[in-house]
Amino acid sequence: MDTIGMRLLKTRKAKGLTQGDLAQALGISINNVSKWERGLAEPRKPEHIEKLAKLLGVSKVYLAFGEDYLETTKKSTADKLEMLSADYQELAEKFVNMLLEQQSKKNAEQTNGGKK
Repeated sequence: MDTIGMRLLKTRKAKGLTQGDLAQALGISINNVSKWERGLAEPRKPEHIEKLAKLLGVSKVYLAFGEDYLETTKKSTADKLEMLSADYQELAEKFVNMLLEQQSKKNAEQTNGGKK
């Protein structure tokens, strides 16, 4: 499993930075950075994630959640629906049909000048 510590280590090394470089930039100890990379702790402050992402040239979302999260968010709605169980797919289809009916009624009202 890809953890924040693994992503931090990988991107830090790819940028040619040391744990000391990160620690200094964040105003924390090298020990904290080491713990993050070894999975013994995680950055807790949002500003640390933000600064790390900037220093490492990656997005905050990637650093915090990884590639899998990014790939899931990029998928089309149809692809996401296919990932659901059959029960949830049926529920989603009913919901979409309800929305389409409401949209159709709204469009008809607008076409008729607001008359029902």
